[in-house]
Amino acid sequence: MRTIAQQRPPGWRQPPIWVPPAHFPAPSQPIQLQTRFNPLFLIAPFVLLLGTGVAVFVAAGASAIGPGQSRAVPAPLDRGSWDGKSTLMCGLDDHLVVENKTVTLDNQTVIQGSMNCTITIKNCTLKGATVVQAAANSRVTVVNSTFEGATAIKVGTNGHVTLEGSTIKATETALDGGMNAEVRIDKNSHVTSDETAIRLSQAAKLYIVKSSVEATETAIDTSQSCRVDARDSTIKGGETSLSLGQVSRLVLRNTKVEGKRKLSHLVRVDEH
Repeated sequence: MRTIAQQRPPGWRQPPIWVPPAHFPAPSQPIQLQTRFNPLFLIAPFVLLLGTGVAVFVAAGASAIGPGQSRAVPAPLDRGSWDGKSTLMCGLDDHLVVENKTVTLDNQTVIQGSMNCTITIKNCTLKGATVVQAAANSRVTVVNSTFEGATAIKVGTNGHVTLEGSTIKATETALDGGMNAEVRIDKNSHVTSDETAIRLSQAAKLYIVKSSVEATETAIDTSQSCRVDARDSTIKGGETSLSLGQVSRLVLRNTKVEGKRKLSHLVRVDEH
């Protein structure tokens, strides 16, 4: 192909040449990125961590509230002057000691505990819909006392319960322990119920020493991965004495067991 003459469209003009502004570096100079330290980069991770901790705290506290119930706000109270006419509150991280009291609160909780509270009850007779209900990480110690209620004691996740020389009676569940709870029944204590005497959630531990557990229906009912250790004691269920979830462990030493045993898969039994 041969070009005879260059042709330009009518009205065509040469495009303008771009000229860099005066503040641009010369071509021979490398462009330097301007950086500035921003302290928000250090603050942001801590804000995120704090928000996550608050969410976990609120969720754990809410787990101790049953359906349809609202959280009660602990009011300042002189424990020694408690008249027994309303629920006694044990606040967050508080240590409550109740001694020599006889209290009946129909259709109410007698003592309510928040997270991480420690409740010690000595020489008392307490009756109510629920006698003691405590949230996660709480500790409840009952010495030489008598409880009566639909539910006698209920603790949340990681809760600890110790009974010494005490009698616990219930129409429904005498003692209800949350996940990873630890319960010790000692020194001639007696736990009885018209339905289930002791109910434990996953990975909980139950130790019974020189005491008795008895129920019209089921004496001890546990979820999986629990441990039940009874020594010199009596366990009696009208229908079922022991109902243990899978991968649990049962240790019996010089202990009388009456009632049917329901042991799930992989339950280890050590009985002498």
